[in-house]
Amino acid sequence: MDYRDIISFDPNKVVSTAEGAPIVHISHNQAENACPAGTYLIKNDEWMTITRNAELQSANWIDGVMGSTIAGLGGLKRGNVGVIDGVSYDGENPEYGTSRDEKSKIILSNGTEIWDLSGNVWEHLRIDDADSVIPRVNMPTLSTTADDGTSGGWGEFTDIDGYGMLSYDIIRPLDSSYNSTHGVGRI
Repeated sequence: MDYRDIISFDPNKVVSTAEGAPIVHISHNQAENACPAGTYLIKNDEWMTITRNAELQSANWIDGVMGSTIAGLGGLKRGNVGVIDGVSYDGENPEYGTSRDEKSKIILSNGTEIWDLSGNVWEHLRIDDADSVIPRVNMPTLSTTADDGTSGGWGEFTDIDGYGMLSYDIIRPLDSSYNSTHGVGRI
């Protein structure tokens, strides 16, 4: 869903539910302003807590085996990433609701279901102050080039050779060997 298509946009109705749809084409400021009073965008440490919890639940691995790979008909569910494989799909309708592809849903250790945590669209995270903005020179560096042979672009977490001002703990999967062959995203 594009926020520009919402008639009478109401920030109190922007919630993550199985019946909802992700909002796209929204700036960081618009995302922050869309949060109802008393709420905020998710912070990186909260994001990492959720993703690492999800990583440790066998229900989130297509074959129920943690650490399995896509080539072995396993892997971690990653939702709509524009690729059709065992752990993801390419945005076929419907893009919302419980009748859509189950690869959009992860389950946490407490039984909570979260839809569209990975894939589909970029997520905006809360920025508390100017120090939370990471200048490009202080971002992780990769030991390989992008898929198209150029510098930049998407790379594997396992190819990170420098963390800039970040650290392993705040950006990578819990298991240091996981990469896109396991269904884990890229950086």
